[in-house]
Amino acid sequence: MSSINIKNIDDLEQIDKINGVYDLNSAILHGANLPFVDLTGAILDSTIIYFSYLHGAILKDAQIRMAVLIHTNFEGANLQNANLRGSDLESVSLENADLENADLRYTNLKNADLENANFKGADLREANLENANFKGADLRGANLENAIGGNFDGAILTDDDLQNTQFSSGGRHKKKSKKQRKNKKSRKSRKNKKSRKGI
Repeated sequence: MSSINIKNIDDLEQIDKINGVYDLNSAILHGANLPFVDLTGAILDSTIIYFSYLHGAILKDAQIRMAVLIHTNFEGANLQNANLRGSDLESVSLENADLENADLRYTNLKNADLENANFKGADLREANLENANFKGADLRGANLENAIGGNFDGAILTDDDLQNTQFSSGGRHKKKSKKQRKNKKSRKSRKNKKSRKGI
């Protein structure tokens, strides 16, 4: 499906479905306008989507591995159970999107707007979350092991959810995990001991 350039719903409808789903593997969507498009179960592996508008799109169960989805509007989109493993989603807007149980391992979500999105049960292991905005996002039960960065101020989650998250200089969360508090206390104790020795 390489070299196919999709701009709107008319272009999409020219493509025959295979077993009831669209196969858009390696397709290009540059400046595409596809609000509320139904791509349930679609194959979008290695697809390039940038500066496009997919507000309210239905991408439930879609395969979107190793794709480039930068600077695109997915606000209110349904990505439940979607597989986005290894995809580049830098600067995307997923505000109010539903990513429950989505596979987001190794994804790049740098500078992404994820406000009020649903990430319940999502797999975000090894994801780059630098400067990503999770305000109001629901991350209960999400796997954030070895994820890097992220602004979790106002997010819905527990200390256990953040236990193995690595915070970069751009990442923060008001409620620190027990492990982080323990490390901070240990550093403070060592600093005090050094200070006393210098007296």
